[in-house]
Amino acid sequence: MAKGKNDIEDVDIAVIISSRNNAHTIGYVMYQVATGLDRYFPDRKSVIINVDGNSNDGTQKVVKAIKLPVPTLTVKDHPCLGVCGKGAGIKTALEVADRMDADCVALIDSDLRSINEEWVKLLIEPTLSGNYDFVAPYYLRYKYDGTITNFISYPIVRSLFGKRVRQPIGGEFGMGRECYKKILAHKLWDKLETAQFGIDSFLTFTALGEKMKMCEAVLGVKVHDVKDPSLHLAPMFRQVIGSILNLVEVYGKDWMDLSGSEPLPRIRGNIRFGHPEPFDVDTRNMMNIFLGGRAQYASLLKDILPQELYRQVASIPDLFEEFIFDAELWVEILSHVIIAYYFVPEEKREDVLNVLRHLWMGRVAYYTIETRDMSNREAEHLTEEQALIFEERKPLLIELYSKMKSGASQARL
Repeated sequence: MAKGKNDIEDVDIAVIISSRNNAHTIGYVMYQVATGLDRYFPDRKSVIINVDGNSNDGTQKVVKAIKLPVPTLTVKDHPCLGVCGKGAGIKTALEVADRMDADCVALIDSDLRSINEEWVKLLIEPTLSGNYDFVAPYYLRYKYDGTITNFISYPIVRSLFGKRVRQPIGGEFGMGRECYKKILAHKLWDKLETAQFGIDSFLTFTALGEKMKMCEAVLGVKVHDVKDPSLHLAPMFRQVIGSILNLVEVYGKDWMDLSGSEPLPRIRGNIRFGHPEPFDVDTRNMMNIFLGGRAQYASLLKDILPQELYRQVASIPDLFEEFIFDAELWVEILSHVIIAYYFVPEEKREDVLNVLRHLWMGRVAYYTIETRDMSNREAEHLTEEQALIFEERKPLLIELYSKMKSGASQARL
């Protein structure tokens, strides 16, 4: 039976499940979470907090109807800066967990179809034991899933923070009390990106920036509601990448002094990797988005990119059979666009993110062509090679940043 938030106090474990129109999956997710808590932590006081983003598909009817061995409560996301979104909802739920004095918190998305009760153990045990402050997920995804991660967030986290967090915006996390309290106190809650889909990157990059002790939980295959990057990810892209770049700026004093990268310790259970569900993406539509953006933002591209690099982008053929946008070109572009984000006026930052989104579409389009006949394992090797190239080119990023900073200082004089 669901309880009010004032009826539950002094919990050991709080699991936050965020939802918005997930009536077809949330019952299964909540059942797996509850049975996992009941099985692996029977002597601990636990609560499930469902934070719902105004679902209109019957999600809340499912939540109220399901009978679980663990107490549950539902909270609504309170607007953050006037905006309702996933981040605003998670902040509300974290505040509830904080009032309950939870020892640790886990976050789990409500669109999962591959979750099982052992996920709960792997996400919670490392922080509940005090061995780690933050748990990131490690799972296998289909080669065309997670394209924001593969092409931007993973290379950035690996190169700039020196940690190979393979799924920094995965959606499933574990946090100890010190970690979630630092997150609640963070100054970037005043950014709209944090209140929306930038929340997952906000959590991971804050843990990195605050030097929390981190590990990865090996969760097997991730099966969830997939999104074609050419059709569904435009608003999410701007929020996720804007959040990442805001956090890199906050912790900028550290990343320039780091070199190389290291993997995180991995916490394993009995989960075995299967085969992720394949799905189709519209490669031609991605190409068309890139080509349209290249024309629309030509002037800004000329300002952001060196002349020779702009020439390379402008000369990418518009024919499917001749289209090439390789990792080397992408890494150099990404470095210049990241630096541009920091030195354009605040009101121009969204334009820079829009430019990056269109360029990203071109890179993803070529990757889908390049890996069409590859297995997931073979495609993953290309993703790792691309991240390594970005890591090896970090001196270019530092050089660009130093030059731009020096130029900005001179302009102020």
